[in-house]
Amino acid sequence: MSTPGSLWDIYRSRLSAATFTDLTHAFHPGQPHFPAFPDEERSALLDFSKGDAFQVHHYAFVGQWGTHVDPPVHFIDGGRSIDQLPVAEMLLLLVILDISDRVAADPDATPTLADLSS
Repeated sequence: MSTPGSLWDIYRSRLSAATFTDLTHAFHPGQPHFPAFPDEERSALLDFSKGDAFQVHHYAFVGQWGTHVDPPVHFIDGGRSIDQLPVAEMLLLLVILDISDRVAADPDATPTLADLSS
């Protein structure tokens, strides 16, 4: 049973009726990434096509790649690491600014203050 004010209570009262938007993207070699980082590498260690009884794949990519969380220690020496952040601090309200029309015409388009009032 959960205690009053627990994360489950918040979920049931606030988030159960919320709309969720998945902003993740599947990794793939050649995906856009920070130029100082190497490209993703993949290999099959064990694979059905090689006659193996099961599949095991090896993936190599920089930790700061794709959808991720930057804990304070990423930017602040001595800051908290991801294992020191309570889950409750990871639930935040979100505002979605739809500038997809501008991005379709200009991939470098960025949101402006005017987008907040439209």
